[in-house]
Amino acid sequence: MHLFLLNISHLFLDIYGSFLLPILPMLTAKFSMSLFTVSVVMSIGYLMSSTLQPVWGQLADRVQRPGFILAGFFLTCVSVSFIGAAPTAVLVSLCIIMTNLGEGLYHPQSTAFINKLSGKKQLHKNLGLYLGIGTFGFALGPVVAGFIAEQYA
Repeated sequence: MHLFLLNISHLFLDIYGSFLLPILPMLTAKFSMSLFTVSVVMSIGYLMSSTLQPVWGQLADRVQRPGFILAGFFLTCVSVSFIGAAPTAVLVSLCIIMTNLGEGLYHPQSTAFINKLSGKKQLHKNLGLYLGIGTFGFALGPVVAGFIAEQYA
């Protein structure tokens, strides 16, 4: 059951995490931001996520707590959800950065739990499934976001 929940949460996390690309044109129009400015904000979010993942990973090695997984999941989902309601470009930028920070917090901890919950004979299969489901979510996210964006454009 725990592996199932980790896989489902990974699917939805990566769906949410990949929402941003299809809505970039809407953000640039709504806030009169250049595509370059939005791209820089996204790059800052990605850089913060990637540079902090080793820190979160080291923490996962020392203290395996499901709370970090939940915090990363909810930070990502809530941040993406608030992008559409954010009244200023600064708050949109903050939401984008927080989305990436949530993803960075989630992935090392959840991967550590996949390792912890899997037996030696099932580890590679379970990691492959976990990674494949996340990649599927990342591929599905822009389609879902594009569909939703078209409803409100």
